[in-house]
Amino acid sequence: NGAGVVVQARDSESVRVPTFRETSRTDESVIYRRAFHVAPGNYALTYAVRDGSGQRSAGQRQLIAVPKLSSPALSTLEPVYEAKSRHDLDSLPSYLPAPRASYVFGVDDSAAVYLESYGSPGPVAVEVRTPDGKVAWQGSRVLSAQNSGLASGIVTVPLVHADVGIGTIVATLPGSPDTLGTRIFVGFGPDLPVLSFKDMLGYLRFFSTPGKLQPLYNAKPEERGARWTAFLHSTDPNPSTPQNEALDDYFGRIRDANATFITDSPRGWLSDRGMVFVTLGPPSNSFEDYGSMYMGDIGVVNQLSTRVRILVWEYSQYQTRIIFYDPNDTRQWRLTRPSMSVFQSLLARMTNR
Repeated sequence: NGAGVVVQARDSESVRVPTFRETSRTDESVIYRRAFHVAPGNYALTYAVRDGSGQRSAGQRQLIAVPKLSSPALSTLEPVYEAKSRHDLDSLPSYLPAPRASYVFGVDDSAAVYLESYGSPGPVAVEVRTPDGKVAWQGSRVLSAQNSGLASGIVTVPLVHADVGIGTIVATLPGSPDTLGTRIFVGFGPDLPVLSFKDMLGYLRFFSTPGKLQPLYNAKPEERGARWTAFLHSTDPNPSTPQNEALDDYFGRIRDANATFITDSPRGWLSDRGMVFVTLGPPSNSFEDYGSMYMGDIGVVNQLSTRVRILVWEYSQYQTRIIFYDPNDTRQWRLTRPSMSVFQSLLARMTNR
């Protein structure tokens, strides 16, 4: 508080991972939780984390405001994995936070937040708001009241009408001027970084037929969750697992295509090589040659005597091959006309599975 240190703590813990490869990941976090007793006021919270066996370290400093407990009032909403109600204000809250506050659209049917109210045992009004601010759900919840004027517990709110993107859970206590909220992220899963429902439908052009996607395009915002769930079930090759393996593999190929076909135009998964790779997967064999022996396949008018570099992808499982050509020798590969017809036929077969 100002120049003085009000309270500090130091801990040494071990983080155990199953494989050495886990030590190089950058997409995961370690949840560290510590409670402090401080008076209401403005503070600077500073933390540092260091590798006990190396030189790596990181830190951050941020300003925080500790409010005074008035009556009636609500605490900050805290997304949690699990929590237990506390009996009085002198005890510490017991909960496991969910710092990412992320939920899978059409799969996670609810979100849990830990909440406390002070001086009022009455019901708490709760809303779920979509990224554009519309109310997707509203209701009330009664917290577990204690003798000290404290009520606490987990508030579970349904996400059936929540939309994709950054939404908000808002709580209001009757008689209190405060309206408190916490942000949540509703997405398509950690491996599907798509920020809108419309974007997802665009990505599915090589995964399913227009007829199967049309109900999703026509869905009203409040219908999207149910229709997306039905779509996942209808395309899941193994319903006994929580994942849709076909969709996970499909988006894995999109990521690989975006990282591999960076010289093509357009780049990545929408290039000729990209859309073949995303739809059919990697070829069982590939090689480059010159088009003098494949001029009929290339189908280039008035260039029958021109040597054109070609790229051949063989797919033994389909007993076919796909041929690309590089008209300007710039490594920007184009499908030959006959191969485009072959690909369209295989695409229709794959998306109708």
